[in-house]
Amino acid sequence: MKLRFGVFGSFSERVVHRLKWAFVLALQNKSYSHAISQYYRFRSFYKIVLENPDTVHHRIELAHVLIFQGHLTFKTEWYLGVVRILLTDMSTQGFGIASDEVIEYLAAATIRGNIKGTSIRTRDPEKGAFIDTELLVIQSALNDAYANGEIELDDFAITWLFLAFGPRPVQVAALKEKDLLVSENDEGRLYALRIPRAKQHGQKARDSFKTRYCGKQVGNVLDSVIAANMERRSKHPFAGEDWPMFMATGPGKLPGMAWHLTSQEVGRVVSRTIGRITGLKTNARRFRFTLAQRAVDDGKDKHTVAELLDHSDTQNVEVYFEASPAMVLRLDRHLAMEMAPLAHAFAGVVVVTEREARRGDDRSSRIFDRSLNNVSEALGTCGQMSFCGLAAPFACYTCRHFQPWIDGPHEEFMAALIADRDRLEAEGYSPKIYAIKDRTILAVAEVIQLCVAEKEIRAEVAG
Repeated sequence: MKLRFGVFGSFSERVVHRLKWAFVLALQNKSYSHAISQYYRFRSFYKIVLENPDTVHHRIELAHVLIFQGHLTFKTEWYLGVVRILLTDMSTQGFGIASDEVIEYLAAATIRGNIKGTSIRTRDPEKGAFIDTELLVIQSALNDAYANGEIELDDFAITWLFLAFGPRPVQVAALKEKDLLVSENDEGRLYALRIPRAKQHGQKARDSFKTRYCGKQVGNVLDSVIAANMERRSKHPFAGEDWPMFMATGPGKLPGMAWHLTSQEVGRVVSRTIGRITGLKTNARRFRFTLAQRAVDDGKDKHTVAELLDHSDTQNVEVYFEASPAMVLRLDRHLAMEMAPLAHAFAGVVVVTEREARRGDDRSSRIFDRSLNNVSEALGTCGQMSFCGLAAPFACYTCRHFQPWIDGPHEEFMAALIADRDRLEAEGYSPKIYAIKDRTILAVAEVIQLCVAEKEIRAEVAG
């Protein structure tokens, strides 16, 4: 995105030159988004008050500020606050473009800030934090899409970083390979990730860091990214220790950030990837909201939430504590059947007979639910050739190796799951406890629908 100073034709050359210098410093010492916001708010101020082809302005006067303030509404009054920061910074740095009266007035004025946090307070379903079911859908769909070769490794890794840490796009864009810290013990490789703080006042993207514990799943994925980068590195004369974690298509122009993706490109990766594999409307900020809101819902205090978000104080986390209570989904059979096509929780393949299943000739591959009265009827077949270790059959319906039988007792199993959920809810357990198996319920509902559809097709063919 270009900052065009030719639009300020009513300013003298001296004023325009000083504006250019102010934005050079802003881009160097503050976040890109902050500088862009200042530019557009100042341009709004200029167009409303100062744009006049027959006049040349050599400085900004108090009358200009008062006229602009009169045009603002309750919702847009914060524009003047952004202009105040720009004009005050320029004056402090010794190349001001506003009169002393303007600086004195703005310093004493009480200006409302931008109204923030509405989507958080109301738990907006399209802009606020993801609910637990949506998170499960994203995680499962993301893993399946990568396993099936539908998304690239870098896109997979970037999206998992947002799921795990809720960072800002600029923090992911600034990551380098050397930020993945690896150690080994008897349990194998252990990981930590140095995350650039990026948005601290007066600092550049990589001036300071927060070191976070990194789970093995995400650590292994980043290991794979670094291994893939070795081939790319061979094509470019570049210092390995400064190699970016996620590589752009060109060297770029930012000092110290050669071949890095931009924050805008990182944000687009997340939105495009999640939108394509789940259909959910999303952006990078929703993962950040989710990280904070889940921490608050789990009873964490303000200081812990601020630390998770890498805030220097607690003033900006208040909004998460003001959010309306999370709605607990009343998941019965009817709702499960309605939601199943949207959730895409089932990852396996329905088979008509046991003979069609992978490992169908191995009786030990049959999956039963021992809680059902009729344990003689198997639910399906496990196609996994190695030891799984997960609790069958609860983990099976969301596993891509599971092959449910068309005549298996899936209705009975779903009824048992819902009954157990109702019992836990009635006994006053936390929703975090009784909602754990909701994704399994949705997967079973999807299997039931697939079985019904297959039976109808077979009946039409036979008829």
